[in-house]
Formats: sequence, structure tokens, C-alpha cells
Amino acid sequence: AAWDCSVAKLNFDHILAGPLAEAKHGWYGVGTNTEYWFCDEDDNFVIRTNKKHESYLNELALIRPTRMISPSSFVGGASADPLEGNSCHLDWGEVAGTDATETVKCVGIASIAGTGPFKFESKEEADGTTTQVIFKGNADYWDGAPQIETLEVVRYATDRDVGAGVLSDTDILEITNDPTLSETIAVAHSEPIQNALLILNTGAPPLDDINVRKTVIHAIDKGALLAKELPLSRQVDNVFPRGAPYCDLDLSPRWSYDLEKAVLLSCDGEVLTELESLAELESTIGTITEEKETLTTEKATLQAQQEALNKEKAKLQLEKNKLTEEKEKLEGMVSDSQQQIVDLKDEMETLDASSGVVASGYAFAVLLAAISLVL
Repeated sequence: AAWDCSVAKLNFDHILAGPLAEAKHGWYGVGTNTEYWFCDEDDNFVIRTNKKHESYLNELALIRPTRMISPSSFVGGASADPLEGNSCHLDWGEVAGTDATETVKCVGIASIAGTGPFKFESKEEADGTTTQVIFKGNADYWDGAPQIETLEVVRYATDRDVGAGVLSDTDILEITNDPTLSETIAVAHSEPIQNALLILNTGAPPLDDINVRKTVIHAIDKGALLAKELPLSRQVDNVFPRGAPYCDLDLSPRWSYDLEKAVLLSCDGEVLTELESLAELESTIGTITEEKETLTTEKATLQAQQEALNKEKAKLQLEKNKLTEEKEKLEGMVSDSQQQIVDLKDEMETLDASSGVVASGYAFAVLLAAISLVL
């Protein structure tokens, strides 16, 4: 479908319809500071804010809430009603606001089509979870066709399921720090685009107590967790990355790991005992983990030694078989030699017997000749 001002307006009509602006998008200035929007006579999309908001343009560039989709992707097309057939997520159901009198009915979208460098091709699901999505390069992308022709995004349940060929944080660090590997493999790091967080629910006990939250935060060694599990990551102190507007500030006091402070912050003896038990448990877990790693290393060493012994055994077996063949060959040669000796002895005995007969005949003939002469 063609993209023009009416399509941009249609998207805003749905995104900020009725109570959605406050109920679902109120944590953005776009939701609370947008007064109205329209297409002017030159087909330009015009937005009027109700007050100055410096980050407005930055928020428009975020992935939500102002995502632009094709008019053909709306349920009902370009004439889709923002209140009765809104493109908001199906899980939201019907959204009613406190101040807004309208109720918005969420019907989702009919298809996936936007204005980005890739086109949605297909997806696979298992038990309601998307496991694979395939995108094709958009040759008509306004900023030029991407160099990637096919982009495949696959979800794996665990790191082990990913299999060989995928680099872990440890592998990337090794490549980066190894002069030989770094000559052939280039490693590049982008700026962070989001932070991974474990957020405490301050609206429910016991975390509604600021001292309990401080106790929990100071009792968790985030640095050690990252060093062991995510060595390429670094510890953060706020929700948004430092590259986001107004987030490149060092906040104080810092909520760093300090188990002693966590214990002192707790005035409840039971909590104190639990924290001490937690420290002992962490120590025990650390010891067990080290022993496990040692055993794993020893197992790997034994396996390597076993493989070496198996190879040596196979080599010796080959040499044994070769010696056995040579022995059998020599035994055959000895047997032949013994037979030749027997044959030679027989021949010699035959020759000796023949020589005796001839000699006796000759002596007898001489004797007769002598008698004749005497006579």
C-alpha cells in the first residue's frame, strides 16, 4: 500500500485513541503531551503538543508506542475504526480510561507490514511461543536495499540448545584479548540499546518498605553474578542506558553490594538471622560450585588420559599383530630349513652307500688280475 500523510494519521488515530494515550502510553511524553494531529493542505503530517517537551522527537523514534504499519495491516484496512477496531494488542481486550469517556476495543493487526529494511516472510510457533521468524530484504526500502538478503531469528530454550558455532561472552573475550585470533576475527561492540533489569515491586509488601528494598539491593552481589555469567555486560544503576537522553548521570548514593550495610539496615532480628544464613548459604554454594568445577576439570583430564591410553593400546595391538605375522613367517622359514637338512642327510647317506659298492668291485678286480699274473 502507498505511504502518505493519511497513513501516518491513521496510525496516530489508533495509537492515541481515547483512553490509550493515558492508560497505556502515559509514561511517555508522546502519550500525555500530544494535543492533536492532522494533515495539512500540502499533505504534511502536523502534530500539536500541549506543552514543550524536549524528548518528544526521541520518543517518536522508539519502538513503542508510535510504530507505523501499513494501512493494509489494520483489521478493517484504511477505514479501521480507532475505537471499535483498534490495532492495540489483543491481550489488552477493552481499555476504559478514568477521564476519557470512550472505550477502546483492541482487535490486533491483520498482518505484519511496516516501512523498515526487511519484509516479514514467515514464522513458526510452538505452544503459543514464537520459535522462528524469517525476514527478507526490502528492495524498495527508502534508504536503499539492505545487504542481508534473508534474516532468520531463532528462539532457543537454553544456551545448550544453540549448539556449536555460537560464541559465548567468554569466547568473545578470548578472541578480543588474543593477538593471533584478533588478526583474523574482528569483534565490534555497539552502544547499549537497553538494560536488563530485575525490578522490585514497590507496591506490595514487604518491598513497599524502603529499608527492605535497600536491604535486598545491598545484599545482592551483582558484580560477581555478571563476572561469572555475563562477562561482557556491565553493572547499571538505572532503568535506561546511559546513551538515552538525560541518563548519562552518576547517581548517588550508589546502590552497591555491601552485605554488612544490608545487615545493619535491617532492624528485625529475624531478617538479620536470615541474612546471615544467606551469607553462609552463598559461601557454601560458592564452595560447592568450585568443587564442581574442579571435578569437571578432573573428569575432562581423565577422559583425555583415557583417550590417550586407548590410542596407545590400539598402537600396541597393531605392533603385536605385526610381530605375530613376522614370528609365523620365521617359523615357516625354520621349518623349511629343517626339511632341507633332512633331505641333505638322506642324499649324503645315499652317496656314501654308492661309494662303498664301487670301491669293493674295484678291489676284487685287482685281486683277480694279480692271481692271473702269478699263474
